[in-house]
Amino acid sequence: MAHPLMCVGAAIIEVIGLSPTEVADKGEGRWTAGGGGEPFYQPTGLNERTLTLTLATRLHVLGGGEAIALLKAHRDRQDAVPVLRLAAGAYGVAPGAEFLGMFGVRKVEDTESVIAPTGRGHRSAVEVELVAIGAAEGMFG
Repeated sequence: MAHPLMCVGAAIIEVIGLSPTEVADKGEGRWTAGGGGEPFYQPTGLNERTLTLTLATRLHVLGGGEAIALLKAHRDRQDAVPVLRLAAGAYGVAPGAEFLGMFGVRKVEDTESVIAPTGRGHRSAVEVELVAIGAAEGMFG
């Protein structure tokens, strides 16, 4: 049985299937220096926040093609999707999940390698870039 680790809209990222190898959360705050004798800094807002997921699968053995197709569909439809991070325990999924926010799928880069006689790669490395878009009306509360 696979252990789901993340949900990006309808795409399930799991231990067996399309599996995460790296998750990068990038964001910046803007701080402006004030004048006067001694410098001070004042917060002036936030810049863009992105999540970059590096994922891998062996399509012929572990599957994961459905999740890749769903990620590409979210990108092409420019959907606002919820992103959840789950906790996998020794005996399945631990209760609860962390809601990371609403995101748009900016990029899905799927690289297949070791091409099989079927024409598909034995290995697939996928990089997904998500951009935070804030809360959507009516979502989760």
